[in-house]
Amino acid sequence: MDSNRHRLRRPEAGSYLNEKHGFGSARLLAEKATKGGGPKYARVGRFVVYEIADLDAWAEAQLSPKVSSTSEYTPVGGFKRGQRGPRAKKPEPTP
Repeated sequence: MDSNRHRLRRPEAGSYLNEKHGFGSARLLAEKATKGGGPKYARVGRFVVYEIADLDAWAEAQLSPKVSSTSEYTPVGGFKRGQRGPRAKKPEPTP
């Protein structure tokens, strides 16, 4: 069997992510399966299973670009510390 087609149940998938990528857990995978944004999975009866290739692809997509200084890092949302995001326009006063 091709190792990329090997399927892991959620507890094993969480452990795999943590060991190989340094983050992840069965709880995180369950939350992502409910709210969205997690790796692709399939069901076998009542069990959720993940393919290793899908876990690896998802974990790599979670990483930010490499930086050499915290001043280079742009957090999610695109604004550096001290910057403000776009403001909503104030409603025009009614005459």
